[in-house]
Amino acid sequence: MAQINIMETKGEYKILPRDVLIPNPIREIRKSALEKIKQRILADGFNPAKPLSVKAIFQDGKTKYLICDGNHRFKVCKELNIKKIPCFVYDNHVNEVKIAVRCNQDEDTYAPNDLFDFLSIIDNLRKQGKTQKEIAEELGWSREKVKDYSRVISHVGAEILDFAKKYQIGRAPQDGANAPTFNFTEGWFRDSGIYDLPPHRQMELLKWFIEEKKCKVNGKSKIREYAQKLKEKEEWIQYVKENLLDKEKLNEFIEYIENSSFSNFESVKKAVEFENGKFLKTQQVKVIHGDFREVGKEIEDESIDLIITDPPYGKEYLPLWDDLGKLAKRVLKPGGFLVAYSGQYHILEVLDMLKKHLSYYWILAVQHTGSTHIINHKNIMSYWKPILVFYKEPLQKLKTFPDFIRGEKDKKYHEWGQSVSEVRKLIKYFSNYGDIILDPFSGSGTTLIGALLEERRAIGIEIEEKYVKIIKGRLQEYASHKATL
Repeated sequence: MAQINIMETKGEYKILPRDVLIPNPIREIRKSALEKIKQRILADGFNPAKPLSVKAIFQDGKTKYLICDGNHRFKVCKELNIKKIPCFVYDNHVNEVKIAVRCNQDEDTYAPNDLFDFLSIIDNLRKQGKTQKEIAEELGWSREKVKDYSRVISHVGAEILDFAKKYQIGRAPQDGANAPTFNFTEGWFRDSGIYDLPPHRQMELLKWFIEEKKCKVNGKSKIREYAQKLKEKEEWIQYVKENLLDKEKLNEFIEYIENSSFSNFESVKKAVEFENGKFLKTQQVKVIHGDFREVGKEIEDESIDLIITDPPYGKEYLPLWDDLGKLAKRVLKPGGFLVAYSGQYHILEVLDMLKKHLSYYWILAVQHTGSTHIINHKNIMSYWKPILVFYKEPLQKLKTFPDFIRGEKDKKYHEWGQSVSEVRKLIKYFSNYGDIILDPFSGSGTTLIGALLEERRAIGIEIEEKYVKIIKGRLQEYASHKATL
């Protein structure tokens, strides 16, 4: 730290009238220090060997003096109505912050600067627009040291710092003489692990250290261990929030974590997976009878992770694609996908309709074993069928998957039916465990069965009542383990 030597600094000793002195504390005034100074002055008078450090300024057409050091003493002098005060007047080019910092570190000061004083000084200088380099110059510090202290301000909430300050050595205890005290330093905060915690966990760490451990934890490692436990709790709670399907059990899981009922992250994951399995069995599939353009209104906005469907292909059905795009745009979660089988002949019109509502991703090809489709008026023998893939912004990153699928036709339940094994591949490509899948043209329920097998939830909409009955029958067979799929 740069030194300020009064003997080497131009200035002079003066007895100045109190009314020309302007208080300028760069840190908070401490009540405990005021009382000590008051009692000393009452007993021995003002010590002329301990003058206020001031700097001459020109204000309102008059020369006045800014108090750089001695704001506590000035306040007591004012209270005791002392009208003449010994001062050392520095040249006006001297930096008042540097003077205050240096003088407040003297051995005989009643209120030496501590961590919280320096944080207050640095914070005020930052609010004035000072850079780290400029602050370092004013304090007589290295830039790296200013950076370390600034990190405390940036990473620890003001409420947390205020709480710790109540127990700082040298400050008045809040709960009597036996209150725990500790010398908090920048290094303590840096080494404690508190920077890695959100505000409520930071407060929890400090309360544990002060109130439970009475500021007497032996070794930094013990504090870091506790901070790590709090960090893990936050990570586990976040995992549960993101992965637990039954949100009604969320608070119960959080309570378990807070009470340290789980020994490690693997036990948290297993508990979540177990609950998800129970939830899926009771909440997995919903079948709605009706036209998707009407009954689809029952589906909540942005509640669907994936739409897999196989609309009819003829020209007379083209308007349905526009309605499908509208529905997908509303009900898909951001990043959700629409995966739809399509015929080749009207694919350009279909693409244009879907692009009005969603973003194009890719076209997959599916080939059904032993199956061909002859398009007579174009003299084409087609061996594949397109599967159109669109998404709702923003695009989410997917695992690598092939754009060519081999499958089988399954006309057992519906003349336009696809195979369950084929749909399961699409479900794996475009969704995750527990996601909600919608099929607005459910047919015989192939997508819903695929969702069950891949442990997803599903909603199916079917306009024809006879197929609704078939879907429910197939689902019942699956639930009873009577079907071979």
